[in-house]
Amino acid sequence: MATKTILLSLLLIATSRGFSQSHAELKKATKTHFGIKGGLNFSNVKDVGNFASCKSKEGFMLGGFMAAGSSKSGMGFRTELIFTRQYLIVQNGSANPATINSDYISIPHFTTFSIAKIVQLQAGGQMSILLNAKQNEGADAKSIADFYSKLKYGITGGIEVHPFKGLIVGGRYSVDVTNAYKTGSASAMAPYPFNLSTANLKGGLFQFSVGYIF
Repeated sequence: MATKTILLSLLLIATSRGFSQSHAELKKATKTHFGIKGGLNFSNVKDVGNFASCKSKEGFMLGGFMAAGSSKSGMGFRTELIFTRQYLIVQNGSANPATINSDYISIPHFTTFSIAKIVQLQAGGQMSILLNAKQNEGADAKSIADFYSKLKYGITGGIEVHPFKGLIVGGRYSVDVTNAYKTGSASAMAPYPFNLSTANLKGGLFQFSVGYIF
């Protein structure tokens, strides 16, 4: 009985030490970093109907992020806080095409996979919060924020290259899974240059960015 007790105690001690060592190694292998980034946006919308056509116009983005990952497995995650200004040029047959600009705070969260510490693949989802939206047509400018959804959700994915220590260069594409605009209102065509009651609008956004990770 005493022998069994001693053996069990030794087994528990060895297991505890092994667990502590494995936990310490895992903690050591997983590193957390912070970074900043900025770049260009190119936005578009689909299914605007036959009333108008939309073209992209470059906007900009600026923000920061927190990233963590394992140097052994290459797996990790990243959460970002990004300000984006997005532009659309809408041609509806009038002499002056309308330019719509909208400002968002976007919070994407990615699962990441790094290859040889040089290339990183990213996939995840994001939530975007509307700050402001305006339509400019000729010399006239008016707020259209009340016709936007205050929150929109999407899926996003991309690739990032780390050419040398600290520098990051990347591109990604995001697609809305919810409608960015309110539909079916009584004034379905005001103030928009397209008909909200017949359009099923889903936005897309391509981003090209450079940054630095600390």
